[in-house]
Order: sequence, then C-alpha cells, then structure tokens
Amino acid sequence: MSVPWLGIQKIAVVPTFNTQFDAPPPPDWDYLVMRRVLYDPDPVTGIDRSLRAYINALSYGQAVLNVQQFPHAFSDGPKVIEAAWQSLPSGHDCPYVLCVIPFADGDVDRIGFFETVGQNGVTAVARVAMYDILAIKRRQLTGIWAMEVLHAMVGWPDLYKAHGVQMGDWDNMTYNAGTHSCAHLKLRPGWLAPTDVANHQGREQDYDLQSLSTMPPPPGAFHRGAHPLDQER
Repeated sequence: MSVPWLGIQKIAVVPTFNTQFDAPPPPDWDYLVMRRVLYDPDPVTGIDRSLRAYINALSYGQAVLNVQQFPHAFSDGPKVIEAAWQSLPSGHDCPYVLCVIPFADGDVDRIGFFETVGQNGVTAVARVAMYDILAIKRRQLTGIWAMEVLHAMVGWPDLYKAHGVQMGDWDNMTYNAGTHSCAHLKLRPGWLAPTDVANHQGREQDYDLQSLSTMPPPPGAFHRGAHPLDQER
C-alpha cells in the first residue's frame, strides 16, 4: 500500500542495543547517530549524505523529516525492533520509528529491515545500522537507510524482487546506493503529478525529457513514464 507524503512527517530515532553482544556505546554515540540523520557532510566533497538530505532531494523538497531522538532502548536478544517502539513514552506523537543498531553482520536480525506495528502509536519501524563493519567504522550506506525508511513510511516495494525489473543501479529500491527512484514510484507519495509523466497511445512520440534527479519538469517537458516492471522492448 502506498502512502502520500507531502509536508512534514514525524519520525522517532531510537538507538537500540542487543545486550547479548553489543558493547556499550561511546560517549558521542547519540551525536554520531543524529549526524547520520540530520547533517552528514562527506569529508572530501562536503556533500551532505544524511538521510534528511536524501529524502529532501528525492522528493524535490516536498517531504520533510521532523526528527526526534529518544533514549536508548535495549533488548536481551534479537528483538531490537520491538524494543525500539515499545520504549517510546505514551503520547510520543511519532508514527514512525528509526531503530539504529551499532552494526550489521549479515545475520537476519542485524540487516536492514522494516515492519509494520500498529501499537503504541507507531505505524511502522525501519531498522538500520551505523556500520557495516564495526572494526573499521565502515558506515552503512545512506541508500540502505533510505530504502528501509521508504518501505516503512510510503510503502515503496523492493523492486529487485519484482519479476522483469531491469533497473539495475538506477533506482535505490533495487540497489540501495543512494540514487533517485523512477517516475512510477515518485507518483505514489505525490512527489510527481500524473501530468509530469509522458503517457500516450501508439508506438512513437517526441518529448522534451527532464532528468528525474533535477526537479519536477517545467511546462512542456516530461519524465519518461514506463512502469518499472515493464521490460525494454
């Protein structure tokens, strides 16, 4: 199911730990987590790699994250998602939760994931990790964070699971590399209007095309409107 997202949407950020094997976090852990969410400039290029910047670019500034950080949550075992949403106080007013664990080690309970909740005022939770490899502090890609958040908040599917998809690394929902997504997906939350997408009967027609990564098209220009499940012919 697709959910519109125009304007401000609240999300709770909950750093979460499995007490069976996660070490105590360093003193600056909350700062590091919120940096990934709010403002994370690349040390070489200065480009902001944060989750908020990605969502802003993807939606052409139409979707805004209102972020609130909550105290750490703890689970005595793999159920960190449950620990994250259950830790929120009554009246928290955040329908979505970002559960941030220290690292992803490939285990099914440590990889990027999301699930719907429908309890304690929480609609859905996205689970992400600060690092893919903790020992060398290799950060988990922003594209992974975005993929799980977009699953949870707007209902976008994993396109790599769909039969016939040949998007490769051109859509973040197939490759989680922080690229843009296709016009078909951007129509769902309202980030593109149906009139922005080229759609006609017959085999050929000429259009002035606008890059999806720039902005919605100006008058007279269009985005290519092929459904992502259509194979090239």
